[in-house]
Amino acid sequence: MAWSKPVMAALPFIVNFPTEHYRVKTGMYVKTFNLFDLISWNLPLTFTLLPSPEFQFFSATKENLIQLTIRQPGLPTIKMITEAGIIGKVGFNSAGVAVNYNALHLQGLRPTGLPSHLALRMALESTSPSQAYDRIVEQGGMAASAFIMVGNGQEAYGLEFSPISLRKQVLDAKGRLVHTNHCLLNHGENAKELDPLPDSWSRHQRMENLLDRFDGTKEAFSRLWEDEDNYPFSICRAYEEGKSRGATLFNIMYDHARREATVRFGRPKDPDETFVLQFDDEDKRSALNAKL
Repeated sequence: MAWSKPVMAALPFIVNFPTEHYRVKTGMYVKTFNLFDLISWNLPLTFTLLPSPEFQFFSATKENLIQLTIRQPGLPTIKMITEAGIIGKVGFNSAGVAVNYNALHLQGLRPTGLPSHLALRMALESTSPSQAYDRIVEQGGMAASAFIMVGNGQEAYGLEFSPISLRKQVLDAKGRLVHTNHCLLNHGENAKELDPLPDSWSRHQRMENLLDRFDGTKEAFSRLWEDEDNYPFSICRAYEEGKSRGATLFNIMYDHARREATVRFGRPKDPDETFVLQFDDEDKRSALNAKL
């Protein structure tokens, strides 16, 4: 084979480092980034953080996803769905703490804040949502504009980060916490969103409407993420050439009573694979050693 062939094949994947460094410096965003619908429902059955279109991105990204288990002396065992090489993403730990993540489109960054994945990892190494909050705030919050949700079977909250401020989202009067890809909290007139995803509002409203009819069962909760209203820009998102570039890559539902998570790869309406994340005896011994 002529050397020119692999060179041409590699060109689309070469990183333009000056451009990427400029983006890091100025806080530029990727328009079709991690698209999540997140929800917490305060039930004995489950506190769930569900990425919906669970984790939306370009379909090719699915090939990069892995299930990762991390055991560290004196810390909770972590189980998460991430991309190879990313140290903190969407998952939960043997102390019962779960995290999720939403991209927001605001220009700029907080120079003293943590990189997004380090903040997520810090939360996953915590023994309670309250501890995660204290640790992240103590470290200056998150550098990028983003939203994270942290919770266990007893408490849940969301944190919205902008270059200007940090705001905390709490459960509403019905015990719910719902978030998509636009700011719900006031960060001041200088924190302006840049070209937010137009379907973020419709997905947020649709989820709240579905929750008004939610009967509280785990089965019904699972079906929320199969909703195709406003297809292909639905909660269960789909790729459609020339219209929708993103699709649901996976969905994860945490059951804190059992300390397990059900993962559906692909669109929840018709998943490619379904499996359950559970902690084994070694994980439980690790939690015991960490006094969890």
